[in-house]
Amino acid sequence: MKKVFLIFIVSLLLTTIGCQSYEKELIAEDTASVEYAVESGSSSPAVVDSMESSGDVVSGEEAAFAEERMISYQSHMSVEVDSLMESMGHIQERASDYNGYVVESSFFESETNPYGTMVFRVPEQSFVLFMEDVSDHVRKVNHQEIFAQDVTEEYVDLQSRLSSKEAVEARLLQFLDEAEDTENLLAISKDLANIQEEIERIIGRMQYLENQVSFSSVSIDLKESAVRVGTIQGEEDLNTWEEAKKLFIDTVNFLITSVSAIIVWLIGLSPLLIPLFVLAFVILFRLRRNKEKKETID
Repeated sequence: MKKVFLIFIVSLLLTTIGCQSYEKELIAEDTASVEYAVESGSSSPAVVDSMESSGDVVSGEEAAFAEERMISYQSHMSVEVDSLMESMGHIQERASDYNGYVVESSFFESETNPYGTMVFRVPEQSFVLFMEDVSDHVRKVNHQEIFAQDVTEEYVDLQSRLSSKEAVEARLLQFLDEAEDTENLLAISKDLANIQEEIERIIGRMQYLENQVSFSSVSIDLKESAVRVGTIQGEEDLNTWEEAKKLFIDTVNFLITSVSAIIVWLIGLSPLLIPLFVLAFVILFRLRRNKEKKETID
C-alpha cells in the first residue's frame, strides 16, 4: 500500500512539473510575439489584419440587440386643405407637440391653387400618431405611403467592426509605448492614425443609423382645394395716372439719352469724320465744276 501511494505521489509531481514547463513556454511565446511586433513596427498589414481578426467576434450583447431590430420609417402624404397657410402652421405646431422638427418647408403662390411642401422628423414612437393628426386636420388625403428599411444587420456589423478596430487600437497603443527607435514609432503611429480614422468613420455611420431609426421622416405635399377667383380691377389696382407719368418720363429719358449718345459719337469720331467731309466736299465740287465746263462747251 505504501508502495502504491509513493508511485501516486511521484506521478503527481511529474505532472505538475510538466504543466509548469508548458505554461512557461506559452508565456515565452507570447512575449516573443509582442517583441516581434514592436521590433517590426507593426507596419505590416498582416499584423494589423491578424489583430482585427482576433477581435472580430459578435458579443452576446450585440446578438441580443439584433433581436430588437432597427427599423427606419419614412412616409409621404399628398393632401388637400381649405387654407394652405393655416394648415401648414397647424401641422408644424403638432410636430412640435410630438418633439419633432421641420427639415424643409416651401410655399408656392398660384392664381388658382396655391401649394406647398413640408418635411418633418418626428420620434419613431409618435410616427403613426402624427400622421393620424395630419389626416384628421386636412380636407382630403389623396395619397399616402410608408417605407420601412431594416438596418439591424448593418448596425450589428458596424458594432462588430468597431470592437475589432478598438482592440487593434489598444494593441497599437501598447506597441507604441514599448517601441524604442524612431522608425518603429513612425510606423506604429501611421497604423494607429489609420485605425482611429476608421473608428471615427464607423462611429459616424452608427450615429446616422441611430438617428434614422429614432426619428422618422414625414414628407407632406399640400394643395389648397378652393379655387381662387380673380376680382375686377379697380382704379387703385390699375394706377393709370402713375403708369402714364412713368411712361412719359421714360420716353423723355430715352430721347435725352439718344441725343447725348449721338453727340458723344460725333465728337468722338470727329478726327475721322472731318477729313471725310472735306474730301467728299472737294470731290463733289470738282464733279460739279467739270459738269459746268461740259455744258459751256456744248
